[in-house]
Amino acid sequence: MITTGEKILLGATGVFLSGLCLFAMVPATQVVISSTAETVVVETESQEVVTAVSTQVELTQAEVTQEAVPINLNTATVEELDTLPGVGETLAQRIIDYRTENGDFATVDDIMMVAGIGEMTLEKLRIYVTVE
Repeated sequence: MITTGEKILLGATGVFLSGLCLFAMVPATQVVISSTAETVVVETESQEVVTAVSTQVELTQAEVTQEAVPINLNTATVEELDTLPGVGETLAQRIIDYRTENGDFATVDDIMMVAGIGEMTLEKLRIYVTVE
């Protein structure tokens, strides 16, 4: 029996391989490849080739949140902060405690004032967070 995770991996692999096959079949001109869970599109200067791939990709709420909208450090809940890479429940609570005691963060870099967050953690978080 194939698990859901294996189905997702097989579907993603199919999308990738379809894109490679199409890429190999077109002339060596300007090529743009884009894909979604359902299609792989290869565009060249002279033609557009589309192949459909039937698959279903499931994302967790954390993955959707991180890809779609940066988390505002000044309004985020423990649950939201806990979805960030390198931030667990304890560090998330420290961020909120710091914000409560000291006021809003003026810049994303200000999060380094929270105990347990250094340069490396800041760099991992930078693309996922904002301050407003």
